[in-house]
Amino acid sequence: MRDRPGLIEAATDGTLFLDEIGEMSLPVQGRLLRAIELGEIRRLGENRPRKVNTRFVGATHRDLSAMVRQGAYRPWTSSFPPAWHRGGDPTSEGAPLGRRRS
Repeated sequence: MRDRPGLIEAATDGTLFLDEIGEMSLPVQGRLLRAIELGEIRRLGENRPRKVNTRFVGATHRDLSAMVRQGAYRPWTSSFPPAWHRGGDPTSEGAPLGRRRS
């Protein structure tokens, strides 16, 4: 058996982009939530969790609030500030779209 990290573990101390998070099944959402909230994952076949420090960025075209109300998406217990409110993130050199003049 090979000792190979998965995507979340390989992205430790970095950022993992998750496209179309609205397409995830409820069990996968639960495992992802554990990685986000507790900072730990469990490899397939292992009994002990491993610590990870990964930043997650997600995107979807779905209405996640509606999906939560329908029971198709897990409600998040964590509060994530918008990217521009967190320290240490890259900043944009241009003005936000809402403040640009034509």
